[in-house]
Amino acid sequence: MLEKSNRTEAYIFGGAFVIRALYAIAIQITAGAHGFISFSDAKAFYYQAALNLLHSHIFSIAVATPFYPEAYHTPLYPLFIAGLMVLHVPLFGIVLAQDIICAITIVLIYRVALMLSESRGIALASAVLASIEPMSIYWSGLLMSDSFFAFFVILAVYFLVQRCQNASLFALGFAALTRPIALYFMPLFVAMCIYQLYISDEATRGIIKKIAIALTLFLVVLAPWSLRNKAVFNTWSLSSAGWYLFYGFPLSEFAHTYKLPVVPVSQPDVGPDDFHRFGFEYTPLYKKAFFETIAQNPVGFAIVYAKRSLYGLVTDRYDYLFNDVLSSELPSVYKRLPGALIALLLGAGQMFWLSIYILTILGLAWRRLWPWWLFYISLFGMSLVFSAGINPAGLDMSRYLLHIFPFFFMFAAIGARIILERMAQWRS
Repeated sequence: MLEKSNRTEAYIFGGAFVIRALYAIAIQITAGAHGFISFSDAKAFYYQAALNLLHSHIFSIAVATPFYPEAYHTPLYPLFIAGLMVLHVPLFGIVLAQDIICAITIVLIYRVALMLSESRGIALASAVLASIEPMSIYWSGLLMSDSFFAFFVILAVYFLVQRCQNASLFALGFAALTRPIALYFMPLFVAMCIYQLYISDEATRGIIKKIAIALTLFLVVLAPWSLRNKAVFNTWSLSSAGWYLFYGFPLSEFAHTYKLPVVPVSQPDVGPDDFHRFGFEYTPLYKKAFFETIAQNPVGFAIVYAKRSLYGLVTDRYDYLFNDVLSSELPSVYKRLPGALIALLLGAGQMFWLSIYILTILGLAWRRLWPWWLFYISLFGMSLVFSAGINPAGLDMSRYLLHIFPFFFMFAAIGARIILERMAQWRS
């Protein structure tokens, strides 16, 4: 049985990797190495930070001296890129290494689904859907932190399902070093750890001790970067991004919607490649201007923000692949595609996700997994709420939810199984 399971996992890993590797090869052939950093954030942030680490030994996204220190991003993903660049690995090779991580992530999804559902069919369906989902394939081919982040979040969930609370919080710490939004996931993971210990009849003192150890491990991972920011910027914060993004995107949409003036923040007069405006010295200014602006209509801002959050549920994420990616990277191919065919494919994508949501809700009928269903829905809700504040276009590009989608596939597979079982009962 163990050999069969290992063989299945090997097939899952191989299939997921080959799909992504073939996509990387297609990028290399059609766009060259530049295709892997064609997304603006990939080139200006992560790739540039890795170059500066490699050549100047400093965390910075400056394109030239003086290399002002990085305040906006956390260090783990640039370190990953720089570490491979030290070994003279080309961008194509770095993406293949990232594809290996993505394939491991899908194996973890298989294991989580197998442990929770005790069904190889459900686990296999979850892994297959996660392997072929187009947006996860697309983001795996860019030097962006999202696939890396998804790996550590899903690894943290995997350890949590195994009741390895220390390993779970430790992995979540690495997720936070990749993208600080994982900081907000920590209370939810801690709550699930407490629940696990409680139902296993752990004494209160034992629960407190074990949670304290797990939290210590989480903080140990974050400590070096936090100490660096304290020494360089006099703040314990991991990133300056939060208030800058909230000021720049949801606040701008709110002001445009209600025709209200935005309280200005005096920013340095710099060029497009100069990111001094990301500095921690501007954080209190963005925060102050943010609250002063929404004070003009707090209810209106709440409505705008709620719409941005919920937009992630209904947006056509595959529209971005056709009308942004394909049209810009392969314009000749895009022009030859019939509009009716594109509309048909986009409609199929919308129906696919509508079906996934409906089946996920039906999965509630499996009461044994209610605690995990609530955990995942809460994690999804947190991701929607916080990502709506930092994504320029709401959630239509889906990259902020790569760590969530695979679990929808798992619960959708459970919902489908429930339907099939009910149909079998009706026939008999």
